[in-house]
Amino acid sequence: MKKSILIISTLLMVAGVCSAQNEPLTRTIRVAYGYMAKAEDLPASTSGILPLYTGSAINVDADLWRLSSNISMGFHAGIGGAETSLVSIFPLPIGFHYGINLHYHVLPQLGDLPGHWDIVLNSEVGSYTCPHLSPQLEYGFGATFTYYPFTHWGIFVEGTWGRFCYNQLYNAKVETGRSLLEAGLSLRF
Repeated sequence: MKKSILIISTLLMVAGVCSAQNEPLTRTIRVAYGYMAKAEDLPASTSGILPLYTGSAINVDADLWRLSSNISMGFHAGIGGAETSLVSIFPLPIGFHYGINLHYHVLPQLGDLPGHWDIVLNSEVGSYTCPHLSPQLEYGFGATFTYYPFTHWGIFVEGTWGRFCYNQLYNAKVETGRSLLEAGLSLRF
């Protein structure tokens, strides 16, 4: 199953890159660090602070198919884990995020020369899976703000609200977060 998902993802990416040659600077590939947080309904510790479980992930988002001048479609994949403090990033076990995205580009396209900014409303649906647990549904709606100081390279921040999963550090239990905050680099081609 994992092998077939990898082969299909690779073929889709190659097809998207090949078709991108006809319309320059309309496709993007983004790499981001994402952060999910959820305050548990546990009794307060001796310091009076509620324990906070967080999830983090490194995601790749490929926006490869332009359906119209403002609407595009792509897919995302990433790895992530859970942590009980902000000190460690990826303690074991690690899970896998994957799914499809739909984007609406708010700013109008100005010929073949896109501007420095790209504001996108996005939606995504996918799955989270990790060893010994069944796949869990993930979905979200949000907004992305990207600034391109260079023609092809930019930085972005994205806020998404929905259902995002991660597993707790010391037991085989999936937790869900209601929001995902991501920041990273964007390559436009």
